[in-house]
Amino acid sequence: SLMSLSKEQYGYALAAAGIAATATLLYAYYTSQSQEPKPPAEEPAQDEKPEEAAQEEAKVEETSGQPKIEHFGFVDAAAEEQKSLYKKEALKRSKDICDVRYQLAYALLRGGKSYHGQVKVSFTLNEGADLDDVFVDYRGEKVLSLTVNGKQVTEGVNAFRNHRVYFPQEMLAVGPNEVTIRFVSKYVKDCQGVHHYVDKDDNEEYLYSQYEAADAHKAFPCFDQPDMKAPYTLLALVPKGWVALSTCNLVKPEAPSGSGEYAESLSKFGLDGDEFTSLFNGEEVSAFEFGESPKISVYLYSIIAGPYVLHESSDEAVKGYKVPLRIYSRKSIAKWVERSKEEYFLATRCSIDFYGELFSTPYPFDKLDQVFVPDYNMGAMENVGCVIYRDDYVQRDELFSDHKRQGILNTFLHEISHMWFGNLVTMKWWDDLWLNESFANFVSYLCLDEAKGLEKYESAWSIFLDESFWGLSEDQKDTTHPISVDVIHTEAAQDIFDGISYGKGASWLNQTFHFFGREVFKVGLKSYFEEYAFKNTELKDFIRHLSNAAKQLKIETDLEAWTDSWLKTAGCNIIWHEIEEAEGKITKFIVHQRPNVNGAGNRLRKQKYQVAFYNDKMKPLKIVDVETSETQESFELTELIGKKAAHAYHINYKNFGYAKFKIDEKSLLAFEQQLGDIGLAISRKQIYNILFDMLRSGDISGARLLQICKKQMVEEKDVGVITDLFRFIIPAVIKSHIPTEYYQQCHHDIFEIILDNILTSGSIEDNSTKHLLLEAMLTSAR
Repeated sequence: SLMSLSKEQYGYALAAAGIAATATLLYAYYTSQSQEPKPPAEEPAQDEKPEEAAQEEAKVEETSGQPKIEHFGFVDAAAEEQKSLYKKEALKRSKDICDVRYQLAYALLRGGKSYHGQVKVSFTLNEGADLDDVFVDYRGEKVLSLTVNGKQVTEGVNAFRNHRVYFPQEMLAVGPNEVTIRFVSKYVKDCQGVHHYVDKDDNEEYLYSQYEAADAHKAFPCFDQPDMKAPYTLLALVPKGWVALSTCNLVKPEAPSGSGEYAESLSKFGLDGDEFTSLFNGEEVSAFEFGESPKISVYLYSIIAGPYVLHESSDEAVKGYKVPLRIYSRKSIAKWVERSKEEYFLATRCSIDFYGELFSTPYPFDKLDQVFVPDYNMGAMENVGCVIYRDDYVQRDELFSDHKRQGILNTFLHEISHMWFGNLVTMKWWDDLWLNESFANFVSYLCLDEAKGLEKYESAWSIFLDESFWGLSEDQKDTTHPISVDVIHTEAAQDIFDGISYGKGASWLNQTFHFFGREVFKVGLKSYFEEYAFKNTELKDFIRHLSNAAKQLKIETDLEAWTDSWLKTAGCNIIWHEIEEAEGKITKFIVHQRPNVNGAGNRLRKQKYQVAFYNDKMKPLKIVDVETSETQESFELTELIGKKAAHAYHINYKNFGYAKFKIDEKSLLAFEQQLGDIGLAISRKQIYNILFDMLRSGDISGARLLQICKKQMVEEKDVGVITDLFRFIIPAVIKSHIPTEYYQQCHHDIFEIILDNILTSGSIEDNSTKHLLLEAMLTSAR
């Protein structure tokens, strides 16, 4: 209806819409505040509790509705302090201990305070192991009992300290050992452990675990390091009406309390049936017994529980698929998940087929559940066989652009790729966590672009471009660091999720794929998965397999040395062209490069990129491959001398290279007039981003870039380009690169262009793009 208004009416409507939107937001905010339940009173810090803390906490449990448990209990005095597991400790422990196995049971209670559990850990102590330093990691509320090889540890032993449960030396032996720990853990609100959430729409409670990087020990006592892979069995007791999900399938249907199957499961897991059932205060209980998992890292195991709704596909191709596929969500958003579920199932099935072929390795697990979870502060987590996604990804009544929908689907493809790279084969330590994420980033875009059945999705490399420029932006800061870094302890592992590990790392893999070719990638990955299935590796193992594949395929470049130059030094290179022409012919074409000033040890790097030669219609007539040297700052492309000159030269065409590329002046003049004539949206988007990068380094002025944007945006219809222009580039140019006295006029101009030349012209048909443009108008109006 806005499209039918006059210009003046349009302005009034826009202002009214802005006021109404603000009022609605304020009302929603204050309403939510008034309905928010009062938080429980803060408990005193651990070191402020009196000596009889354990007894007092038992009383607290009794008064909170949970019956008193007749255990003396161990409490960690350092529970509220920050502690870490150091890399050197982890290396020692994995050397001392092998053959780990877990039998885990949970009583997942309502109320959001705490839950009970018992874990039986079996392991072998190797010859020469330090028996005086054997422990599991645990940051829980209390340990109610500890039994080592059939002997109960007495109350006077200081076994639970500094987030660790130590096993007395005299109770251990070289060879097989078995430890049983009865524990109480707290639910968390920060997605670091077992997260508890109350849905404000219907007051239903939902639980889900999030353990990466090293938070599994906040859920249950365990060896919380990735290289101590183990099989797991799990018994989850939950209130009737809830479902429980985990890595594996159920070994039998859910069993109600009071049934023979229920008693059988509790007995199998060595639980006191009366004690665990009584924790639910007379409420009916259901038992979910899961089968034994393959050997996986502890951070990849999971528990999800609550009244989640099951969504199944009506597509026969999914129903009969080789891997059982299911989707779950909370009740209050189920109708929206139903609306989009078939697209999710399609992307899942097509990606499993694509990765199986690319890796020459079939899907390695029994099933794949995908769960939309609430209140999640990350995007997704690749739990083995049970991936979780933030449920903000589900489209409700709001408009999702096609670009955004493809970005969300790419997240699905990213997490599914981890089932091979990260889950089947896992890094030994957090040093190589970046490789997990970079690899998944790159292959997920490759999958979105190439997978059979996903042909209608065309934005893969446009979205990847955002990752590349994110990495490039971070790489030009003083805080840049090498892609591969030394993670000295578990807390530091949380700090490496940045533009370098995701954006630059994925760009390096993109360059590897382009430089050495698809066959090197495919042959190397096949042998890599064959050798290390259900094991742990280091970066050097991955590189060795790619290097062997390159040698097998007669490629001369030393892949291992080439990799070192990319991964072990920080910073990027700056690349530009010096071009001279006469009578329509090229007389000089020199490639210049130098290391950017940021980045310790920055150096020249060998890479391949492409240059597109555009004609005066901005059509690519020729694509030239350029290979840089790690020793030469300047070199001439003599093969181009005497060739027909281009109307414009598109440096780093298709974004295979990774560097701070600069556009030559002739091409810049052509783009000022005809950038919108370039046929590929990703090429237009890339050129805008290169220009913005040149602006930040002072190679062009803010006024010049803003003029290009104002001239070319009138005819732009691609939502990815429009998003970059109106949400990022134009606001940043006006705010930081235009003199303040012109600030208001610039915003006025943008407002007028959108209104007069874009929206009222009727050239934009997509509603989500119109919505984005209206947002840009509101921003300019403010």
